[in-house]
Amino acid sequence: MTAQFITSQWKSLSEGRSQNILCLVFLGLFLFAFLLNVPATVKTYQYYGKDVTIQKYLNKNNVDQALVFVKDAHAYQVHYPFNAPFAKPYIYAKDRENENRKLAEKFPDYRYFIADENDIVVEVSMDEL
Repeated sequence: MTAQFITSQWKSLSEGRSQNILCLVFLGLFLFAFLLNVPATVKTYQYYGKDVTIQKYLNKNNVDQALVFVKDAHAYQVHYPFNAPFAKPYIYAKDRENENRKLAEKFPDYRYFIADENDIVVEVSMDEL
């Protein structure tokens, strides 16, 4: 259909040649999108599944429900995949300092933790957030 449209617009092209041009255009667009997106995707997922120190701490200390504010961007990327769609036992959130309390108020039955840049996990109360 598209090849016929191209052929009708440029009378000097045969339908076979217009199909070849379309294939090259689509291949070029695919390669462009692939090469543009792969580096960003690799960077995003490079730490996936590695060094889950905070998760291990919570499991070891038998914490049932935890809202963990993570200060380190790398540690947050590592633990983010554990955030299940319907809030499993642990929720990982970026540490936003003065905004933390607003989020904690939405999870009143949870225990609250702050994980610093060295993955040291400290339990805090609502008043300390």
